Amino acid sequence: MELFQTFWNVKKMTKLLEYEKGKPSMQTLKLQEQYQLWVLSKKVVICMNLSDGDVIGFDMEWPPVYNKGKLSRVALIQLCVSESKCYLFHISSMAVFPQGLKMLLENKAIKKAGVGIEGDQWKLLRDFDIKLKSFVELTDVANEKLKCIETWSLNGLVKHLFGKQLLKDKSIRCSNWSNFPLTEDQKLYAATDAYAGLIIYQKLDILGNAVHMFAINKEEKILPGGMKKQLISISEDMMDLVKHFPDSCRKLENSQRLNMFLSITFVLTPIYEELTVH
Repeated sequence: MELFQTFWNVKKMTKLLEYEKGKPSMQTLKLQEQYQLWVLSKKVVICMNLSDGDVIGFDMEWPPVYNKGKLSRVALIQLCVSESKCYLFHISSMAVFPQGLKMLLENKAIKKAGVGIEGDQWKLLRDFDIKLKSFVELTDVANEKLKCIETWSLNGLVKHLFGKQLLKDKSIRCSNWSNFPLTEDQKLYAATDAYAGLIIYQKLDILGNAVHMFAINKEEKILPGGMKKQLISISEDMMDLVKHFPDSCRKLENSQRLNMFLSITFVLTPIYEELTVH
């Protein structure tokens, strides 16, 4: 389903996500060849094909403020719509907030995943009167799926789930995001954060399903285990019964008594041996 059409000036680059070596004990999540990165600053036609229930990675950037009491407006909004495509909306370069982007952010049918996204929604509301809908706080999802209580950062979740780390250069994070064009380092930093939000959501979703299946399998094994104990107990009782026939059985002919004993033993012995072995 085509979600929206709007107008932006598009500067297309090709970058592909790869895991590149960083610190000796940790690899870095980074962008490289073949990854489609669109930097949007003015008006041109662009379409996004999204369906109800789809999830996109979300993040925002704004310039640092060093004067107490002064607040800067959101300069950049990053959306990762798939593992091969990311959009950077340089809001600071636009005369007005793009209507198509507003429609997407306020669309309840499309989930937006990120860390600290609840704070982002309030900033969007304050800066542009945009009401971010269907946002997913990855910290909450991680704590629910991992059965823990942690204050996760985006980098912390990448480390925990993928054994990688994000490039978190303070000089880039605290750079002036209002300036256009963005530097290559800024593009890389911004796109990677949105991408990380998407793959973290996907990983937690898979992890949740795996935990659910493990719980189901565990429950399925409980009943056979209980039945096994009961059968072992019954077989032990019956074997003991065979050894202690009542006197009335002694009145039977020897051949009848032998047949009775052999038939009971024949049925119970293999069951007993198999159950006790397993």
